[in-house]
Amino acid sequence: MNHHATDARRRSSGRLGLRHNRILTAFAVAGLLAAAARPAGAQVCACDTDVNADGLNNAADVLAVAACVGAPPVGACAAADVNCSGVINAADTRAAICGFTLGPSCDCCTCYCDGDVEGDGDVDFGDMVAAVGCIGVVPIGAPCESADVDCNGIVNEGDADAVVCLFSSPFPPSRTTCCNCGCDADADGSGAATCADTAVVEGCFGVFPTGACLGADVDCNGAVDEADFSAAQCVLNGGSAGPCCGCQCMAEVNGDGIMNVADALAITACLGDPRTGVCAAADVNCSGFIDAADVAAWQCRFQGGTPCVCCAPSTACPTGGPHLPAGELGCSVPADCPAGFDCVAATCYAPRSRYLAFVPNYPTCPMAFQVTLAASALFPGSVGGIWWVDAPNAAGTSRLVAAPVFRLWPEPVIHVADCEVTPAATYAISAFDGVAFSAPLLLDTVPLPTPPRVWGDTVGINTGCDWSGPNGVVNVNDFLAALWVFMGASPVVPPVPWVNVAGGAGPPSCMNDVVNFLDIYQIILAFQGATYPYLDPALCPACPP
Repeated sequence: MNHHATDARRRSSGRLGLRHNRILTAFAVAGLLAAAARPAGAQVCACDTDVNADGLNNAADVLAVAACVGAPPVGACAAADVNCSGVINAADTRAAICGFTLGPSCDCCTCYCDGDVEGDGDVDFGDMVAAVGCIGVVPIGAPCESADVDCNGIVNEGDADAVVCLFSSPFPPSRTTCCNCGCDADADGSGAATCADTAVVEGCFGVFPTGACLGADVDCNGAVDEADFSAAQCVLNGGSAGPCCGCQCMAEVNGDGIMNVADALAITACLGDPRTGVCAAADVNCSGFIDAADVAAWQCRFQGGTPCVCCAPSTACPTGGPHLPAGELGCSVPADCPAGFDCVAATCYAPRSRYLAFVPNYPTCPMAFQVTLAASALFPGSVGGIWWVDAPNAAGTSRLVAAPVFRLWPEPVIHVADCEVTPAATYAISAFDGVAFSAPLLLDTVPLPTPPRVWGDTVGINTGCDWSGPNGVVNVNDFLAALWVFMGASPVVPPVPWVNVAGGAGPPSCMNDVVNFLDIYQIILAFQGATYPYLDPALCPACPP
């Protein structure tokens, strides 16, 4: 039986990431934003909480700041920008309060890193949604005055990351950790990363990152230099924070200090390999994978081109849109496929958490399809369990049943989702005509992610035209992908089977074929380290069709 895995998707090298793609976890990136706010007495910011200059730090100073909220910090309001962020907002009011309640020796202009964006007294998922809704909005006035969680003067994806960090930490959260630099390429504070941001960075070389240069210190090392330019370009290309704040879009790949043909050969030798070891520098265009576009970017740089030209992403989506039909992208080995995909039955296939998908290949012959649990990291005692694929329901999803279901299978793709389909497992699917079985098709679900967690990895990154497949970690992108499917908040969303992980139809372990808050909540719990919450396949009930 020549089954084909479905949801084949084409990699488009160097494509521009949407704003949403830049919502990146900042947990492990070192260094609090240098320009976020300055402690009392710091050279670049006086942090003077005596706003009305009467020699006292008292409530009158708070009122003086409040009267200037939203106004530019000039003239009578020049002193109201207490934390020197370039705008007058709630952070300045907090600093003034700090000055008269705790004394001017207090570090009043240090970032408060307060994730209670909604102002309801706690930090939760609603605060993250509120922060996302304020991305690109100046943090002045309701509802966005508290959305600049990391106190860098703009509201961007780093603020959503900070909120998630604050409410997701299993220990008392560290404000320093949660408001660490997010390697944000939106240098001009427009709410979107574009090539214009690299021009801002270039114009701020050697300037302390404050005022108009506040967002130019992309790699958060306290200075604005060529490394920030490269980091911004990397984020524009869809890369993630860690690699991007080291990516230089350089043509010197093999580490010998010379840009020559040997570097092109080094890239060629790394095609399809992960960006590690000797291949760490081969991802020239910082797209997240090593492919022919890196060779082209190398040639462009070798011939004297600039990073913004040579490593600029393509804004064109691949033919067929974000989710190409089955068979659109063939493969011989996994390296032929985009990041996060496997090569299964000569077709690129993104493993899912609680779904299987295959092409039946028997539209005119009555067949039954048997599913056997061949391996399971979570439930090894259930290996060997056997079920049969039921006819698709109104949502186009098949359940698993105890007896063979013989029918014509005209559907181009069969999606199977049920209690028995779990992460970190391998399933064997065989066609049965009543006499003999075909050779089995082996399909894996999403493997266990790292750092040590038991499930929850659903997607990789949003490249602007598409989503890469599961990338081995559980982070903000996993539950934001589900959120955007639920809200329809992005023009590029992953397929429902990728992020539909929760039940709701009958027993909780049964699937409901829709993406809603239950899916988002379960992924958040997985992000926090919660174990897989559903039943062992051997104990699954009969689920509603």
